[in-house]
Amino acid sequence: MSLEILLKYPVVLLAGFLTTWLLTPAAMALSNRFGLMDQPGGRHIHKSPIPRGGGIAVFAGMHAVCAAVFLLPWSSFQATLSHEWWGRFAIVSSLVFLLGLADDLRGLKPVTKLAGQAAIALLAFSLGFRAGNMLGFGLPLIMDIAVTVLWFVTICNAFNLIDGMDGLAAGLGAIAGLGLAGWLVLRRLPGDVLITFGLIGPCLAFLRYNFHPARCFLGDSGSLTIGFAVAAISISTGSKGMTMAAILVPLLAAGIPLLDSMLAIWRRTARGMAAGPSSGGHAGVMTADSDHLHHRLLRSFGSQPATAGRLYAGAITLVAVGLLSMLFHAKAMGIYVVAFVAAVYVVVKHIARTEIAASGAAVLVGLRRPTRSAVLLMLYPGWDAASLAASFSLALYLAGEFLTMESYKEAWFGQVPLWVGLPMVALVLTRSYSKIWSRARMSEFLQAAVYVAVGLLVAAALTNIVNEVPARSLAIQFLSCLALSEFGILLRRAVPQAVTEADWSRAASSGAETGAERVLIYGAGGEGWLYLRSLDPHSNPEAARRHVVGFIDDDPALQDRYIGGFRVFGGSDRIVEIVRSENVTHIVLTRDPGPAGKARAEDAAKATGAIARVWRSSEDPMGAAPP
Repeated sequence: MSLEILLKYPVVLLAGFLTTWLLTPAAMALSNRFGLMDQPGGRHIHKSPIPRGGGIAVFAGMHAVCAAVFLLPWSSFQATLSHEWWGRFAIVSSLVFLLGLADDLRGLKPVTKLAGQAAIALLAFSLGFRAGNMLGFGLPLIMDIAVTVLWFVTICNAFNLIDGMDGLAAGLGAIAGLGLAGWLVLRRLPGDVLITFGLIGPCLAFLRYNFHPARCFLGDSGSLTIGFAVAAISISTGSKGMTMAAILVPLLAAGIPLLDSMLAIWRRTARGMAAGPSSGGHAGVMTADSDHLHHRLLRSFGSQPATAGRLYAGAITLVAVGLLSMLFHAKAMGIYVVAFVAAVYVVVKHIARTEIAASGAAVLVGLRRPTRSAVLLMLYPGWDAASLAASFSLALYLAGEFLTMESYKEAWFGQVPLWVGLPMVALVLTRSYSKIWSRARMSEFLQAAVYVAVGLLVAAALTNIVNEVPARSLAIQFLSCLALSEFGILLRRAVPQAVTEADWSRAASSGAETGAERVLIYGAGGEGWLYLRSLDPHSNPEAARRHVVGFIDDDPALQDRYIGGFRVFGGSDRIVEIVRSENVTHIVLTRDPGPAGKARAEDAAKATGAIARVWRSSEDPMGAAPP
């Protein structure tokens, strides 16, 4: 073994370690100078302002390692990563670092930060960082793009979310680097191990300032950079033909941050479902909380070093499982099954209690909702996806001149992710699956129709770029798919609602002509819906005596919507104003509004001279028990 080989590894490791060690005090001074300080309070567990510019030193240390590998006069060595790789990595990692720094300085909105990460991931794909390089089989171009973007965004955000306690993200980054180094050694790529020192050295050096009690934080610039480096190294050093055991090691190397991210998505989604519309849209996946793994362990053990140590041990265990599966390839499945069963036991019994409780609350809320509405809500996504797939299949057949069924199948599999996936994303963006369509306005149907059309238009544009489909065929395909999918997705929702609104609107106009009672309905939920149905002029001759002016409801999700063609004006806090402006003569309470709501209705009746009644199957004066 030559002296150069003995020197190369420690020199490269020390290049990153010393660069970060020496630059961290300067990064702290810059943080003080430009107000880049993490203030205590809220979800933060530190007690005084702490600089959060540590990402500057970690980023510099990472590229010092690359410089030591590629610029020092070493003899040539075998590796898949080269000068060219460093140039491409420098571009995209710099953009990730700047995105994180902008968030540290200005506080970007979560959606803005996520969009920035996705855009950088697309650039990385165009520069050759592709998931298809490591999965062991070829991927269609669109699917390769989607998997690559998902990989980068997921790993980056996993390390970003776990960075909530002294020494945690940096320590887990170092362990991830060690895991990737072992992975590369077992795959006989010792030259590429040098690049993993860009994670190990800087992260270990930064722990000198970041371990409890921390004097400097990574900030988003540091945590996103570490996550991006883990994703980039693993995706760049992968190769087709790798075993499943080898493919899973990079996931296990980032296992603790990924587990924390999955639990956060599970927990926040369940809480949002349990909160329902009454939350006003404030309970969602991007709503921050204090139930991350480190928060819970800290509450249990009361010590940040103890909490970090346990999470380090968990990360090392996951890395060991992955490396053992590579060493004992023939027994990899058995190793993973045993590890999976043990992990499920630990997660369910000791970790995921909060998520299970939130899921139980969501289930109970779902059981209290009307069964038919709950079933329809679950069926909508399946119906929409099936409608889009069927529409695309027919449109592709009409537009193309396929000589064989094999050529049609090849085109179908190559394009279907675009033509189904993008319109489905559009439906999600219009909050299609959070709406109760029987209470939606026609403008919301039109909005959804436009978004689906835009999704299909983008799909057509990308199809033309990727596959160079003739313009005439693509136009026929787009127009056919648009017409068929809009019919299947939107007209199915809109036609019954339009007929109902027209019928009830005619009833309201008829009542207005005869000087009927002007009725304000309190409660736009299921009971208010039933009361409105009871005024159907075809089945209730007395309906002509009543002219419904609209609804009030304290649920923010229903306010300013239209129920059966009638507006929900607002909440009970505006009841007096609404009664006077709409010349209301009768207030009909279709549900129990509670003591406060009932008091407001009574006060409005006294102040305006209107009559307030409770309705169940008939109307009763306020205060009387319903029959």
